[in-house]
Amino acid sequence: LRWAALMTTMAEVPPCYLAGLRKGLMAELAFINASLRQAKFPSESQMITYLENLCAKILTFTQKPGMKIVGDRINEAFKDISWDFETRQPMGNAPNLQNLQAWLNDLIRRHFPSQQPPVQERKASVTPTTHELQDFKLACERLWLLDVQRCQPGVDYAVNMQKGKNSSWHKGDLAPDPLFRWVKDEVFERETFKHFISLLDNYEAHTGNAEVVTKEEKDEEDSFLKAVIETPIGQYLYQYLLKKQKVKSESDLKIFLQNMWFKLYSREVRGDSSPFEHVFVGEIRDGSVIGMHNWIQLFHEERNGKFDYAGYIKPRRRGTNSLKSGLDEEQLITIQFEWNGYLKPKGTSFVGASPEFELALYTLCHLFGQEDIDLTLGSYSVLIKNHKLKNGSIGSIYPEEGMLTEDEAATRIQSQVRRKRCNGR
Repeated sequence: LRWAALMTTMAEVPPCYLAGLRKGLMAELAFINASLRQAKFPSESQMITYLENLCAKILTFTQKPGMKIVGDRINEAFKDISWDFETRQPMGNAPNLQNLQAWLNDLIRRHFPSQQPPVQERKASVTPTTHELQDFKLACERLWLLDVQRCQPGVDYAVNMQKGKNSSWHKGDLAPDPLFRWVKDEVFERETFKHFISLLDNYEAHTGNAEVVTKEEKDEEDSFLKAVIETPIGQYLYQYLLKKQKVKSESDLKIFLQNMWFKLYSREVRGDSSPFEHVFVGEIRDGSVIGMHNWIQLFHEERNGKFDYAGYIKPRRRGTNSLKSGLDEEQLITIQFEWNGYLKPKGTSFVGASPEFELALYTLCHLFGQEDIDLTLGSYSVLIKNHKLKNGSIGSIYPEEGMLTEDEAATRIQSQVRRKRCNGR
């Protein structure tokens, strides 16, 4: 079908979801093209696992409101390579890499062409939809699409994940090298990044020491929040909270965020902590690191010799291409490290995300979510842990890798069985 003909029956399809799906498919095609150039050909078992994961990634978009028609068309397209999209099972022999390349090229050309009607060329809207206002989880997914300042692995930064551990109980340093290979200096020249970094040295690391907030530090908080509100994510957050009657103006939003994130409270003594310090900067209590879930802070402290990376906790699933050998392009990682000589057995962080994305994401989750919040952000299944204090303040809020669904667990078992059979041949 031509795009125009397809769109006559897809009037309710959200443009931002289509754009996100096309971007994901283009990334898969780029990886396949690179594999062919390097003559890296997967085994049949590897190809089946890859297609299972590709289906799971596509489903994160086609299961969204208004995307059923897209899912139906893709379901039909998968039959051309003898694959059942709904069950994620082969209907015959798995395609080779060349056939998969041709099929994916054709899928993108026919259903996701680059030359789309003007409405499709617009960036993701900063106006919340009715669906998003009814379900804040959809609003969180929109934030991911609106994160135009998110850094890309291999382009804006590079990490070196090295060796992994089966659980946080596994102690010892498996990473002789730093976590970060490099981050481009220009990343920290972006407004929100620049103002975010200015906040990182405003806090006492150990709980039990009351914070003293100077006028300069208050001004830094103010400048950061102003920069956040000017971004597409900040504008979306404003529109969302305005319609939810949480704020009445942009200046009201700044005060709202100031009170939510920077107002001091007690962990051990009065005024020794704040939500921002705990979540983004980190604290030391009872001989352990608590909080500290921000990749910029991790990089900043590693560069200053205070952060010692000890290896990653092996993930249940991959957010990036499952045929890739390493985890260096993952943008949700769970790691073990020491900070100022104190251990953090397990901590999960987004890598590359902008400060405004994390601030807005956690704001929505805290306001409208329960303790455990399951989200799909791009190709990542994420569980947001939302711990509230008795007075309603943020005690802690951070991401974890989402649990496997029953279908994913069954798929993993089937893949392991196939792999054992293939290895036994």
